[in-house]
Amino acid sequence: MVDARATADDLEYRVVMAVSEERNVDPVRIDEQLYDVIDIESVERIVQRSEIGGSVELSLSFQFSGCHVTVAGDGDVDAQVAG
Repeated sequence: MVDARATADDLEYRVVMAVSEERNVDPVRIDEQLYDVIDIESVERIVQRSEIGGSVELSLSFQFSGCHVTVAGDGDVDAQVAG
């Protein structure tokens, strides 16, 4: 479920929105909680450090709500239906 305080700048929001768009479902209808799958705050810290360092290409992938989600070092989020 998308936190009402979330903005487009929040990684959590971007992950949930990418998955909801890929699955063509309302974000509040996603039956899995992101925090049950991955520590998104830790991912956010890794991405921030990657942006500062700039010399390492980073991508982190995980499964969430039927999608394969990839977060790139620049913060871009991609979701594709798993399978």
